[in-house]
Amino acid sequence: MKMKNIFLILLVLSFIAPSFGQRFATDPKKGNNTGSALTYAYLAPAYSATTTITPNASFTIVKPSAVSGALNISVTDTKSQIGDELQFMLVSTGAARTVTLGTNLKGSATTIALDSAQVGTLRFMYNGTDFIEISRAKE
Repeated sequence: MKMKNIFLILLVLSFIAPSFGQRFATDPKKGNNTGSALTYAYLAPAYSATTTITPNASFTIVKPSAVSGALNISVTDTKSQIGDELQFMLVSTGAARTVTLGTNLKGSATTIALDSAQVGTLRFMYNGTDFIEISRAKE
């Protein structure tokens, strides 16, 4: 009798347990809508005139080492999912710098100009095709 009860409990739990294989539920009544499947990443690539990022998390912060020359940023979105966010934190050194955004980074402008020792941030959200700019700021 105990074995039958245990089996019944396991059967019921298998239908109500959340699914952890997705970041967002497609139906609020099904799947995981708790946020427990959200992932976070921090990338700190060394400075290179052309930097390519491949985000693989719900929210990714990218802070390249100090921008010591012109910088072109490209994003490979092969691992991105709709709603993923990408934030860049950029610090120029020595002189004014221009950062150019790659083709799948869509925003109000394709560049951001930073004065010497200035910090700039750019934030994007993935729409299934491109990362769309949410905000930008400079201090």
